[in-house]
Amino acid sequence: MNREEVDFMDKVLRSAYAEHILEMIKLKRQLGYKFETGAYQLYKIDKFAYQTGEKGPGITREFAVKWLNLFTNQKRTTIYSRAMVLIQLACYISDLGIETHIPRYPAPPRKDFTPFIFSQDEIQRLFKAADNLVYSRNGQNVNLFSIPLMLRFLYSTGIRKGEAMDLLEEDVNLKERTILIRNSKNGGQRILPISETLASECEKYLDYKSELPINIQTTKHFFVGTLGTKISRNNLEVYYKRCISKLKLQPEGLNGFPRLHDLRHTFAVSSLTKMANLNAKSYTSLPLLMTYLGHTSITSTEKYLRLTSKIYPDIIRDSGHSYINIYPDIKTYETD
Repeated sequence: MNREEVDFMDKVLRSAYAEHILEMIKLKRQLGYKFETGAYQLYKIDKFAYQTGEKGPGITREFAVKWLNLFTNQKRTTIYSRAMVLIQLACYISDLGIETHIPRYPAPPRKDFTPFIFSQDEIQRLFKAADNLVYSRNGQNVNLFSIPLMLRFLYSTGIRKGEAMDLLEEDVNLKERTILIRNSKNGGQRILPISETLASECEKYLDYKSELPINIQTTKHFFVGTLGTKISRNNLEVYYKRCISKLKLQPEGLNGFPRLHDLRHTFAVSSLTKMANLNAKSYTSLPLLMTYLGHTSITSTEKYLRLTSKIYPDIIRDSGHSYINIYPDIKTYETD
C-alpha cells in the first residue's frame, strides 16, 4: 500500500455512490479482508464519479465505460484490477435491489512471466552495491540508512517487502533468532527463524541505529530512516533499482529489471534446492515452504518446485523428485 492509499483514510467521499462504497468497505473488513488497495480504488471511483456528476443510485453503463477507458493504455493487470473493483461495487449495489449496470467480467491477465532468480555472485554484488550507495539529495530523513540490511533481510527470509517494512523492533528477537510477522498479506501471523549471519547483521544495524542524532528510542519500527520514521516503499524501490542498475542485470527475455519481489522468488528456489540436496521429498518440503512463505494454498508454492526443476534439473532428478505434478496445476491469480 503506497502513501496515497494510506492518506485515503482521511478522505471524504462525495459521489452518489459514497454510502454504498463505505458500506462495502465495512462489509469486506468484517469478513476478514484487509481490502486496503481495493478501498483506495473505490475512493478513486468515488472521486471520478463526483467529477463527472453521476447521479446514481445505480452505476450507469456510460460511467462504467468512461471509468475503464481511463486505463486502456496501462498494464493488463491494472486494467483487470480496476475493472474487478467496479464490478464488485456494481454487484453490491445490485444486491441491495437497486438497478445498476454490471460490466462484463474481463479476461484475467496471464501470469506467464518467469521470475528472475539471482545467482550467489549476483546476490553478493547486489549487497556490495547497496553498501556503497550514496545519498544524492538534500534532506534530513534518509531512508538509505536501512537499505543494505533490508535487501539482505528480504533475500535471507523470503518475506514480502510490506511484511519487512511493518516489522517492529519487538518483532525481531535476536536472542532466539526469530522474527514475528504480525499481519501478513493473508491476515495470519507466523514466527520465522533467521540465520546466525542475518542476526549478526541486525545487531550491527541496531548499534548504528542507537547512534542516530535523535531520540530513536521512541521509534517502534525496525527499519527506519534517520529521523526514526518508517521506511517508505517508494524509497526502497528507488534504491533497489539504483543497485540493480549498477549490476547491469538485463537477462535475455526479461521485461525490465529484476523486481524487488524476485528476492522472495530466489529465496524459495534456494530453499527447495537446499532441501533437495538433503534428499527431502516434495511432499514434506513444499508444506514447510508454504508455511514459511505465508501462502494459503499449496498450489501457490508448487510453482517454485516447477521453477527449481527447470533451473536445477540434475538436483531434482538425483533427489528423487520425480513427481513434480503431485499437486494439480490449478490456475490461480493470487499474487504471492
